[in-house]
Amino acid sequence: HHIATVVNSSQGDVDTAVASSAAAFLSWRQLSGHDRAKYLYSLARHLQKNVSLLVQVECLNRGVQTRDPREFDVPAAVRHFYHYAGWAQLIHSDLKGWEPQG
Repeated sequence: HHIATVVNSSQGDVDTAVASSAAAFLSWRQLSGHDRAKYLYSLARHLQKNVSLLVQVECLNRGVQTRDPREFDVPAAVRHFYHYAGWAQLIHSDLKGWEPQG
């Protein structure tokens, strides 16, 4: 089964991707905890809605049967995004004196 097509990238492509990532980090850093939580909760919900597809892709990618991705890997990814969304909500409210580092 075909999962993805990967193209060769030039140094310029890599530099552009790194610069884009750095810019995204700066804008993410400026978001309130509430806004970060909205994005993370949204991502968790999208993952949860597409569990079957993610399990299939993970099985093809790793060459394993559905048990581990269905029962452990994909649900763990969903739980992690919900977990960190919950923590993001606490930024600037329950973590007194918190300052972003880096």
